[in-house]
Amino acid sequence: MPENVDLDVVKSKIKTLTEKIITQNSKASISISDNTAVKIGLNKNTASIKNNIDAIVYGKGSSFEDAIIKARTTFTSQNSDKYIILVTDATDSLKEQLDSLVDNDVTIISILYDITNNELG
Repeated sequence: MPENVDLDVVKSKIKTLTEKIITQNSKASISISDNTAVKIGLNKNTASIKNNIDAIVYGKGSSFEDAIIKARTTFTSQNSDKYIILVTDATDSLKEQLDSLVDNDVTIISILYDITNNELG
């Protein structure tokens, strides 16, 4: 993806990815979180998932760690495949949280967006 791609393009790619996860894995469910709240709990309804992706507001907060913590709360012990899709400008320090997720068999998919942003530091 080229540097500083429009946010709508990024959201479109994420919606395509989540739809593929749902359609190719019958056990998959997806939740949407940002650093303020879980926007939608584990769900298989692609229309609802896509609507929540569209509603994400970029630059709404200062700590991506909060989003990871909220996303993690949606997992249950019954989830066989766990994924977190991170959309970040890479300005947060997430190593400890990411290491903990990987140690618990969570697959991390990272999407960098607006890496020239200086909003967070």
